Amino acid sequence: MASWVRSPEELAGFLGGTENWPLSGEALLDAIEKPEVTAWTAVATSAPEPVLGHIERVKVSEQEARLVRVILAPSARGKGLARELVEAAIAELENDGFARASLFVVPGNDAAERAYRASGFAEEPSPHPVWKRMTRALAPR
Repeated sequence: MASWVRSPEELAGFLGGTENWPLSGEALLDAIEKPEVTAWTAVATSAPEPVLGHIERVKVSEQEARLVRVILAPSARGKGLARELVEAAIAELENDGFARASLFVVPGNDAAERAYRASGFAEEPSPHPVWKRMTRALAPR
């Protein structure tokens, strides 16, 4: 997945400037080994590139989970798969009993913002001076 990030600009859109260019696989693995992180990877049963995307959740509180490190393979971009990936993650959050989902998006990452809005996220005031905060109410099960 580190190879999917093809430029420093894409890295900033993906991780908001929290990692150095070039992105390493080790940096991604370090992030998902934290106990508060749950990671999901989307795979195709038959495709030239079987791994299509990746998304992680960080538990913020008993009620809220934050979606982080959302990325699609370059060959999977522009096909509506980001929304499907986010919706699958939302279903898992609801199954895990969360009442609210949040995320941050880097301004200018318009494709990601469109996918999040299509999945029911709305912008809220952000505690971060640069990143946009978006949230969505969930129906915990």
